[in-house]
Amino acid sequence: MRRTRLQSLKLSLREKQTTWKRIPHPSQRDRTKMGLLTYAIGATAMAAGGATTVIAAPLILGAVGFTGAGIAASSFASSMMSAAAVANGGGVVAGSVVAVLQSAGAAGIPLAAQTVIGAVGSGAGGVLAAILI
Repeated sequence: MRRTRLQSLKLSLREKQTTWKRIPHPSQRDRTKMGLLTYAIGATAMAAGGATTVIAAPLILGAVGFTGAGIAASSFASSMMSAAAVANGGGVVAGSVVAVLQSAGAAGIPLAAQTVIGAVGSGAGGVLAAILI
């Protein structure tokens, strides 16, 4: 029996569909077979993320304008302070974002806050590693 062109196209389509079904989607990969290298890369990314955020936080505060001598003139920090003062009737409220950042810039970031910053950076590094691996 001779096949028509339509029958052979249907047959080839069925063959392709069965082939496509055998290849798992990336979201269905078996993540239980991760090797030691995968764990090492993830742990390294987490450590790097935590260390980077703890080191970068004071540098970023200074770059924004929250310095050890106070808020730098014509900086983003001075704009924030001006907006907070206008919103609160002429003064910056104790415990506000501007007050906390000014304290951290002048006196340094306390150890407890560094721990939280490091944990957030470590989590971000772990998420990034999980996405890329």
